[in-house]
Amino acid sequence: MRSIAVTLFSATFLTACTPPVISHQPQACSDEYQSLVGTNIGATSFPAGLPYRVLQPGAQATQDYEPARLNLYVDDKGWITRVTCG
Repeated sequence: MRSIAVTLFSATFLTACTPPVISHQPQACSDEYQSLVGTNIGATSFPAGLPYRVLQPGAQATQDYEPARLNLYVDDKGWITRVTCG
């Protein structure tokens, strides 16, 4: 009985020390979107499911980092001036 308890305790302890499995999903944001610089945001379209946000001058934005998200910086007239991931 004691050996069963020790075995169960050891298995539980070792399981707690095992690092979690991290799934590596493909990053949706990539350098291919750099070609959007100089175009108007109203004339662009994005693939379904691509997370993106449009950042206007002076607008507040969260500081969270999401590597798959596309950040589109536009000027006052909607022209894309910068594209980043995150």
